[in-house]
Amino acid sequence: MKEVRWLDETAESNQFLVVLTPDDERPKILDTIADSRIAWTSFALVDQAIDELLGDDHEVVSEREAFLLRELQSMFEAEKLLASPNDVVVVAARSAWPEYKNFHAYVCQPNRPFQQVSRLGFYSKGVIYPLVPKILEVHDEVPMVLGQHKGLLGKLVDHIVSKSLRLKDESYKLILLSPPDSPDTLKLAAPIPNNQRSKSGKPTAFTMGQRYASSQQLLAAKLTSDLT
Repeated sequence: MKEVRWLDETAESNQFLVVLTPDDERPKILDTIADSRIAWTSFALVDQAIDELLGDDHEVVSEREAFLLRELQSMFEAEKLLASPNDVVVVAARSAWPEYKNFHAYVCQPNRPFQQVSRLGFYSKGVIYPLVPKILEVHDEVPMVLGQHKGLLGKLVDHIVSKSLRLKDESYKLILLSPPDSPDTLKLAAPIPNNQRSKSGKPTAFTMGQRYASSQQLLAAKLTSDLT
């Protein structure tokens, strides 16, 4: 592998080669190379790490850095590099969970990137909630103005604006979701408690932005550690 030979020739004290691929698992060919300087990750894991970084209020990220990271995510999606069996995005949902129950929708910042998924789950107060609705429509940038939109979207915008003044006259991304009682909504047996811990043993959030899982994982999971 010529890249490894290049590492041998460099004078840098720290030598690493990161292999980045669309695979969901480490390619077996890398196991044939006995070199501890080689590390592998996937585009999907990098995408998720960016979401976690930008969703962490304790991390200091400049506006320019955040813009460039979101642009990188958009490139991953445009180039179809995020192949994954995960069909559910689980979002931090302190306000999103009540909004889903009231409006059957998810409201977030305009043009927020997501991987290709068919369902949306909600994490808040230490659990993943047991309702995992199907994504019906996605509208990336919607002005929240009464009477401006038609059809189901228009009814939703008018309903949200009339009930939530904080959203009025601004633009948001709207994801229309199947209602709680719809047969299209996946119903878990129970909420999934979060048991994630940091390296020091302190409790950590399952996600502070968005994280991905499969429907089958969610149906079988007893704790969030079953999803990693």
